[in-house]
Amino acid sequence: MTAQGNSPGQREEQLRCHGANSWYMGANIDGKARRFLLYLGPEGVGGYRRKCAEVAEKGYEGFVFASQDQGGTIHPIAAE
Repeated sequence: MTAQGNSPGQREEQLRCHGANSWYMGANIDGKARRFLLYLGPEGVGGYRRKCAEVAEKGYEGFVFASQDQGGTIHPIAAE
């Protein structure tokens, strides 16, 4: 159980998209099991956003940004 009193599976069932017949639930791939793909984590969306902000504040440590030109050459890009 989470602090909100609901397990992740219970929260999933409360959302409108739970029964949606859409790509978001994997409906666009024949034979694929329908799964909830949204990250809610133990702290919900607020915790996810805090973690994203923390990663950004640290200059995206561990990430490598790059672009690829039409010839297929990959060019690293420095994080700002």
